[in-house]
Amino acid sequence: MSGFNVREHGAVGDGRTNDTRAIRRAVQACAAGGGGTIRFPAGVYPCGTLVLSSDMTLFLEAGAVLLESYREDMEDCTPEGATFSSARRHYLIYAEGKENIAICGHGRIQGRGVLDDCDLDMSERGFRSGILHFVDCTNIHLSDFTISLGDIWTVHLLGCKQVMVRGISILNNLSRRGGNDGLDINGCHDVMISDCRIEAWDDCIVLKSKARKGLESSRPASCENVVVTNCVLRTGCTALKIGSESTGDFRDIHFSNCVVRESSSGFGIHLLDGGTVERVSCSNISMEIVDDNRYRNQDEDNF
Repeated sequence: MSGFNVREHGAVGDGRTNDTRAIRRAVQACAAGGGGTIRFPAGVYPCGTLVLSSDMTLFLEAGAVLLESYREDMEDCTPEGATFSSARRHYLIYAEGKENIAICGHGRIQGRGVLDDCDLDMSERGFRSGILHFVDCTNIHLSDFTISLGDIWTVHLLGCKQVMVRGISILNNLSRRGGNDGLDINGCHDVMISDCRIEAWDDCIVLKSKARKGLESSRPASCENVVVTNCVLRTGCTALKIGSESTGDFRDIHFSNCVVRESSSGFGIHLLDGGTVERVSCSNISMEIVDDNRYRNQDEDNF
């Protein structure tokens, strides 16, 4: 496998030029070569949706910023038939049915969740967007980089296996109302999350088990063998959560050695859809709970 520098494929990295086509050329060349590492040197790269293939690593060098395009080149990544939101889901980085995918380095990925009022963004842009969405992928490794200003579910892993998330920071707008979760682990198996810092208006680390389609015949996906440890969390909702989407079951879930700061709720289990919870443990969790729910608009209901 080889290395693919995005600048060698035409990316400028000046923060003004839309580098989508150049970066996609690097991704396509990497896929055609059987995989490898796509490198982002220091610079700011405005970009639209990138679709990754197997055996592919995005390496963000220190000083590199992958900046989500405001409107152009952002694609709808809602899986066909999915009903976990009535809104279309646009994501910056997407993969489905792939294996051996990594994103690492000490750079940053920046979204567009800046505005405090989600309705303003919807009316101007027509959609809200997340950062990473992997569906039915195996062997995912996310480490060391920072995500800022995720707009909806920032990192959404759906039906994935063998996942390692280590040492990343997710720093969303704490007053960006509605749906800007940090990590959504949806129907996944064998997941390790450690040494992360997450700040979000909505849930920080949330486990879900949602059926793929809104049909009774659809088999719910369970969420199993998940470890969360050594994380620092801050939220206007729930820091560590199981549910609310709970069509399937949850088994062998372990939370430990986490610090919850200035949050509305430290831990919650919300079985709104009738799933079963078995073998869940919490140990050595420090929680600072804020009574006044300061990150929410006091006139609104829960989302």
